Amino acid sequence: FNYIKSGFIDVDDDDIFKLENYCIKWGIKGKKWYQEDWNYGIETKDDKIYVSRLNEIRKEIIMPIVELKNSIDKQKSVKEISKNIYEFLIDNKIDEKLNDKVSRLENVGLIDIANEYSSGWNILMNIFDEIVLAFNESKISYRDYTSLLKIGIKNSELGQIPGTMDQVIIGDVDRSRSHNVKYVFIIGVNDGSFPSVNKSEGFLNDNDRSFLKENGIELAKGT
Repeated sequence: FNYIKSGFIDVDDDDIFKLENYCIKWGIKGKKWYQEDWNYGIETKDDKIYVSRLNEIRKEIIMPIVELKNSIDKQKSVKEISKNIYEFLIDNKIDEKLNDKVSRLENVGLIDIANEYSSGWNILMNIFDEIVLAFNESKISYRDYTSLLKIGIKNSELGQIPGTMDQVIIGDVDRSRSHNVKYVFIIGVNDGSFPSVNKSEGFLNDNDRSFLKENGIELAKGT
């Protein structure tokens, strides 16, 4: 579903939500995506039509992945795998969809985000070029190739850490109300200062205040 919700699949959001709900309900994952046809929960004619539509959507999604998987043997050269993935991107018009997103973002004034999308394709192509330049005809498993690709992306400017995923919050201790934090660093801790110790009772001590209260004189709350 990370792949499906990437925004580069030609499936309507409403269909994606229906598909996700169905998969959650019936525990569909892994190899179940590649079954001939799903038939879970079919009791009425309407159910059959509904599930039939979900099967059509599923096949639209998985067929390009199956073709990519079949094009990559267990042992192929780095150059061949890179070519297969590039052809997968072109066949699914990822470059055209990126350009379309860039145009729409520019039209609404989101220039910074548009530039990120625009540079993304070039960065990815450069990563492919560097991998091929370094390893070329070396035989490699797809798993090992995936590790190489992840390292390339990690060391590029393509990936960005979400602002709320990894962050440091700085604030006054009296005002900070952060929850679920892994570590807290308290700067400038001194005995008697943090935590504070309030020993001052003011002009009147607690005994004086009690005496006045017993004699009907109302005062503000004491320490």
